[in-house]
Parts: sequence; C-alpha cells; structure tokens
Amino acid sequence: MASDVGTYPAGATTMPVALSPKGLAVFVVLDGFDVASVGVKRLPTEGR
Repeated sequence: MASDVGTYPAGATTMPVALSPKGLAVFVVLDGFDVASVGVKRLPTEGR
C-alpha cells in the first residue's frame, strides 16, 4: 500500500514562508496577542 508522503490533514499546519536545501522550514507563528515570532522546524527526511 502506498503512503501519502508530504500530506497533512486540513488545518494541521500552515505553509512555510521559507524552505532551506537542508530540510528546514520557517513559519510565522502568532501568539494569543497576535504578536508574530519565527518558528523553524526540520522536515522529515522522507518528506523532502
């Protein structure tokens, strides 16, 4: 059975504002007061 690599349920994640060749994704995250901060996550190897 084939897996759906790179798919997420609706609303589970947002689109990154930047991607790096090394597999990092940058997101803008808003807190409870709508103050923006930068979040960085490493993408899974199989999803790159």
